[in-house]
Amino acid sequence: MEKTIDQRVEEVSYNQAEVWQLVLFALNNASTNIYLFAFMFVTYFSTGVLGLAAIFVSQIMGYIRIFNGFIDPAIGIMIDKTDTKFGKYRPILIIGNIITALSLILLLALRGADESIRFPLFILVLIVHKIGCSMQQTITKAGQTALTNDPKQRPIFNIVDAIMTTSLMTGVQFVVSGFLVPKFGNFTPEFFNVLIYGTIVISAILATLAVIGI
Repeated sequence: MEKTIDQRVEEVSYNQAEVWQLVLFALNNASTNIYLFAFMFVTYFSTGVLGLAAIFVSQIMGYIRIFNGFIDPAIGIMIDKTDTKFGKYRPILIIGNIITALSLILLLALRGADESIRFPLFILVLIVHKIGCSMQQTITKAGQTALTNDPKQRPIFNIVDAIMTTSLMTGVQFVVSGFLVPKFGNFTPEFFNVLIYGTIVISAILATLAVIGI
């Protein structure tokens, strides 16, 4: 008795995006990474400008990472419940970028705070910064799937992300070491004003392009 085996080949339908969308949305990761670079100088600011003890600052910045276990799940729930005419991801991306920018502006403002409350305010600023960055970073991961799940397109995002992040970090390091430090003499308040506000502007531009892409 002959057995007939029916082989069915199902065509998988992938969600695809335009190449320009992938390129623009990849800039969101660079938008958050430039804040991470600027935040590397927080220890110098907190000790040299705010007068806080270096050992306590280092410990607190390590402890702040504990909040990831609470912040990331909360942001995931927020994304699931977000449904606006501007989409699911755009509002959170924009709000996250604004919160992160405000956290660094508040950090600069601590210079005018009374010394007795600088440390608790510094901790509060770090928490706010962590929330803002986590919101925008979460969109980087979630938005990729929303744009495309085509295996052929996913490498485009990774390539653009790697090129932009590497170029941006290299460029910023060159500006800091080759221009800002020689201009201001060291890590002075004026140095941090230019560094932080410059970071905010560049990050906002990249975030805006990412919003257009998604």
